[in-house]
Amino acid sequence: MIGKAQNAVNPDGFTSILTKPQQKILVPKSDSSLNALAKETLMSSPYPCIIFSHASFETDSDGCSLEAKKVRDIFREVNEKYPKRVFLCINGHYHADSVHVVENIVYFNLNCVYQGAWTLKKHNFFPKEFIEKHKGASNMDQCAFFKDALNAIVTVDSDGIVDIEGMETTYLYDVTPEKMGLPIEFGVGKLVPYISNAHIEV
Repeated sequence: MIGKAQNAVNPDGFTSILTKPQQKILVPKSDSSLNALAKETLMSSPYPCIIFSHASFETDSDGCSLEAKKVRDIFREVNEKYPKRVFLCINGHYHADSVHVVENIVYFNLNCVYQGAWTLKKHNFFPKEFIEKHKGASNMDQCAFFKDALNAIVTVDSDGIVDIEGMETTYLYDVTPEKMGLPIEFGVGKLVPYISNAHIEV
């Protein structure tokens, strides 16, 4: 086990572990090492693999998975032996939008459904009736929310083509990241009320 488990579920023979600070990894029940995951899953898969994670493996910047470099090394080793075996990684965590290609792998930072941005500093930009209606909800006065729930349709094919059909909304009550004193662009994406469209061939 890598890190202390805060939450664990067991889908299809794997344990999904949520570790501090919110770094999610998948490890086989029988062996918690990432190398075992590579050999037992990625190397042996007869199909191209799509990786879902809470935090990103794209870089080693703050907020990315604590095991990001090790995971990318595994992806590289797998793809050198089996080209395009790992070709798409989808993550959340940052409440931001971005799509990048690194070493022929698409890293799709999927924006949040509803909570667009948050900060440690409290604000009073929401109307009183909104606060009263949602009284008891945590961190209401530290967030910006989307007016509509965001979603995306991701289509892939065996040739390594990735199509992302996103959507756009606005901020609820015009409470924006800028108004909260947050930068729009940071290490892994943009704090924006949309999910970008993309067509990528890897």
